[in-house]
Amino acid sequence: MYLSIINHAKADAISSWFHSADFTQTRYSYVAVRLKLMCLFFAIMVPVFALFDFLTLPSEQAQFLLKTRIALSVSLFFLVMFSTVRPLSLLPE
Repeated sequence: MYLSIINHAKADAISSWFHSADFTQTRYSYVAVRLKLMCLFFAIMVPVFALFDFLTLPSEQAQFLLKTRIALSVSLFFLVMFSTVRPLSLLPE
């Protein structure tokens, strides 16, 4: 009996085949919210660390890195803005 529970728990961790639709949708929305928060955090913090570039690197390298940091930040903001949670019917089975 105990080994059966362990094997079942392993199978649940590896695959969502036996999960209910409600559980799958809830887990999906939690992951989507966490992804948005992490993208937003990095979109804000990446340009902030450009200050360290200007303190430690030559000016031309720091300016180049600032441009790339801003491009990354803008793309992360777009990812946050345009990512939406799909309805359960569109999730893969």
